[in-house]
Amino acid sequence: MNEESGGMKQIVVSLLLLLCVFLIGIFGYSIIEGYHPIDSFFMVMITISTVGYSTPTDLTEAGKVFTSIIILASITIVFTQFQT
Repeated sequence: MNEESGGMKQIVVSLLLLLCVFLIGIFGYSIIEGYHPIDSFFMVMITISTVGYSTPTDLTEAGKVFTSIIILASITIVFTQFQT
């Protein structure tokens, strides 16, 4: 496999993994916190982008643990997929 196609594969894998984090995050916040899907999407976006704007409501303990898992998953994806 040449270097160019390997780089493209790495980008596609990274995007698919981030999509998985988004989908799991949206589903998780909807179930755990009872958020509307738009609020869930917002939470995932501010969490993985490290903006940390604010939460639509205060998080439960389960929500805080779930948020921590989302953070760890997204950081792990970035570090493992973009190593040179």
